[in-house]
Amino acid sequence: MATRKFEQNQETIAKAAFRLFRDNGFEKTSIKNIADAAGIQKALVQYYFPKKDDFEDLILTRSLDIAQGFVEDLIPGDIDLLTEIYLMGYFELCYITQHESMLKLGKDIMNSRDLTRSIRNTLIDWISETYHLDEEQKKLLADGITYSIGAAFEYVYNDLVEGTPVDVDEVFRVAAGILNAITGRKVAPPDVQALMPRDWMKKKFREMDRKMFGL
Repeated sequence: MATRKFEQNQETIAKAAFRLFRDNGFEKTSIKNIADAAGIQKALVQYYFPKKDDFEDLILTRSLDIAQGFVEDLIPGDIDLLTEIYLMGYFELCYITQHESMLKLGKDIMNSRDLTRSIRNTLIDWISETYHLDEEQKKLLADGITYSIGAAFEYVYNDLVEGTPVDVDEVFRVAAGILNAITGRKVAPPDVQALMPRDWMKKKFREMDRKMFGL
């Protein structure tokens, strides 16, 4: 079991790494950069985070936890699983494609098939651990996430490369349709524009920044 000191040291390193990833991108940030920013030796960073991808996994799981809290505060009470996933996915997609401070990291993530595969796997694991699903539900959801995220990432990356504003609503519509079709659910995607107005989104983006990067 991790001690409090271990967790505090890990958190200090993680915050330093997250800020560098946001400012410089994932690929251009080295372990040495992270060590320098945290004021420690490179070997100590590798002790707490043996692989650089461990940071990416932590970024995603932490942002999902935060986004889940936003959604559950927005719609208190029982929420259909896919509805909650749709709302969280929409928020996350807007955060990395429309929030100015995240654009560099978002483009970097979309450019790497290794990172997008890792995101898919981490998301599937997070959902399996967070919600009580039987094996058939897990498989259907995993298949749906694999195909819907793959389509969404390609769409977003092409827009980012071309410098075209990402049409998040169209990406959301297509991804939701794929996920619904594969899982066999007939859940109408929620009216995200009504539930998540721009002012609310901007406020939550800033809150996400504070919780993720300590800003």
